Amino acid sequence: MADDIDDLLDEVDQKFIQRKPVKFQPNNENAGENRKRFNNNRSVSSTSSRLRDDDELSRMIEDICSVEDESDIEKRRREVNKIAEKKSVTKQQSLDCSKRCYQVYLGGSKSLIGLATISSQRACNQLRCTACDFRVSYYDDYEWHQRSNYIFFRNNMPDFEKIRVNLLRKLGTRAYACQCSWKSIADVVPVDNYTDLKWVCGRHLKL
Repeated sequence: MADDIDDLLDEVDQKFIQRKPVKFQPNNENAGENRKRFNNNRSVSSTSSRLRDDDELSRMIEDICSVEDESDIEKRRREVNKIAEKKSVTKQQSLDCSKRCYQVYLGGSKSLIGLATISSQRACNQLRCTACDFRVSYYDDYEWHQRSNYIFFRNNMPDFEKIRVNLLRKLGTRAYACQCSWKSIADVVPVDNYTDLKWVCGRHLKL
C-alpha cells in the first residue's frame, strides 16, 4: 500500500510539479534580455507619448497667449497712435497761433520784453539754445560774477537757489543763461552781435 502511494506521488511530481517551472522558464538564454528590452521600449514609448501630449498642450497655450498678446499690443498701438495724433494736432495748432521775433534782441532789465517786430525792438523772452537745447533763463537787475564758468551752469541751471551765488545785484542789467552759455546785458542789442551765443526765438503766442 505504501509503495502504491509513493508511486502515485512520483507520478504527480513528474506530471505537474516538475512541469510547472518549464512553463515559466525561458526557452533560450536571450529571453531575459528580450524582456528587458521590451520593458525599456514600452517605457520609452510611454514617455514619448507623454512628451508629445505636453508639447501639443504647450503649443495650444502659446497660441492662445499669442492671440491675447497680439490683441493687447494692437490695442495699445491704437491708443498710442491716438495720443500721437492728438499731440500732433495740438502742436500744429500751437505753431499756427505763434510767431517768431522778426529779429532776436537781448536787453537790460529796463527794456521791454516780448515779440520783436520791425517797429518794436523788444528783448525776446522765449529764447532757446540750439547748442544745449535748453531754454534760456534771465534775471532782472543781476549780472554774472566773473568766476562763472561752463561747469557751473551745466550743473546748476536753472535752479535759482544754486546759481544765485554767482549773481551780483546790478540795477538795469539782465543776466541771461542756458546750460552752456551766459551773458550780462544792459542795453537792447541783437543776439547776432555775440557769435558765441546759439540762442534763437522759441516762438511767441499770438495775442
